[in-house]
Amino acid sequence: MKFIIYLDSFFIINFVMDFISLLSCSIFLHRKLEIFRLLTAAVTGSLYACIHLIFLRQKVIISCITAYVIICVVMVLIAFGKKKSKELIKNVVMLYIVIFIMGGMANLLYFRLGIKNMPFIFITTGILAISLSSFLSRKINCLSRCADVILKNGGVELKVSALIDSGNLLREPYSGRSVNILSYECACKLMEGDDFYSKKGYMKIPFCSIGNEGGIMDGFEIEEITVTIHDKIIKRKRVIVGVYKGKKAFGDEYEMILNPDILV
Repeated sequence: MKFIIYLDSFFIINFVMDFISLLSCSIFLHRKLEIFRLLTAAVTGSLYACIHLIFLRQKVIISCITAYVIICVVMVLIAFGKKKSKELIKNVVMLYIVIFIMGGMANLLYFRLGIKNMPFIFITTGILAISLSSFLSRKINCLSRCADVILKNGGVELKVSALIDSGNLLREPYSGRSVNILSYECACKLMEGDDFYSKKGYMKIPFCSIGNEGGIMDGFEIEEITVTIHDKIIKRKRVIVGVYKGKKAFGDEYEMILNPDILV
């Protein structure tokens, strides 16, 4: 059985798939999006695919070495620049994973579902790959900013889950010290009640946020906070904690938002 392969179509197919793969890797790995570099890397991969089709198809060993090792490394170097060996390996492995997933999705659409419309397959595969990369990137990034926190004050010890938020730049206006934000429910447990005004270390903290006019939140200076992140333990004394009564800032996974200054 003979197949007729048009070299221009073959080049375009490989170019689109390579570009989507590199773009998905860039999104997942939080690399700076440099479209020209991604396009150049995709062109390089597509040119190699054409050379392989014409000259190397029968040479199995050379074909495997160039296709699965050398060309992937070259594409990653062009797309993301020269990196340390550990980061380079990470980039190459991620490209392998994305290509494998995209190949699986394309095969599913073409062979299993019988969809022969190539533009539709490209668009669908691209949207799914980029969306999946973006979703997983946000989830992993979110998990990497999670921390277990133990708050101690007045003989009370409270363990909470916290999010390290680089957007939390809130400071106590008089001392200039950073403020960490605790949910209302947890604050009541830590302070043994909601009569915050009578508690030792009580203060008023003005705040503002995007989309809101701002206001005043209750705050305290607590005795000690212990933050555990990636097996690293950080202890701080006399930390300011603000009490937030809303729920949107936390969601269901966190009870506290840490100011990144506390980790320095």
